[in-house]
Amino acid sequence: MDIGGAFLQASEEVLNMFGMRFEYINRHKNNILCENIVISINLKKDIEGKINLLITETLALKIISSMMGGMNVSSVDEMGKSALGELLNMTAGNALMKLSGGNDIDISPPKITFEKDFSINDECHTFFVDNEKMYLNIGI
Repeated sequence: MDIGGAFLQASEEVLNMFGMRFEYINRHKNNILCENIVISINLKKDIEGKINLLITETLALKIISSMMGGMNVSSVDEMGKSALGELLNMTAGNALMKLSGGNDIDISPPKITFEKDFSINDECHTFFVDNEKMYLNIGI
């Protein structure tokens, strides 16, 4: 399994754990996306690169609410940022287990940023989560 496939499969599994629907759309490169929130981790050692999840604030609030057991969420505060970071941690851990094959891979703590425009120059996958677009950018 390639790294893109591992992260897609892991994304679907983790989002399904929280009762969210996942629908794959396509794979592409070199798009400029206008999304609000970027969740990033760095991979180090045997596999080096960066993984980004790009989501709207609307989807972020849905994800945070689902991860908090359905709690009503109206903003992406520190607790919400922590939940979004944990989502990518869980996804990365799951994906890297699928790839391990004896590789020594470390992941950095997740970083959450709010972006107006985000340029993609690497592999990017687009999918819907509960009818909202999410982008998975893999820069390896």
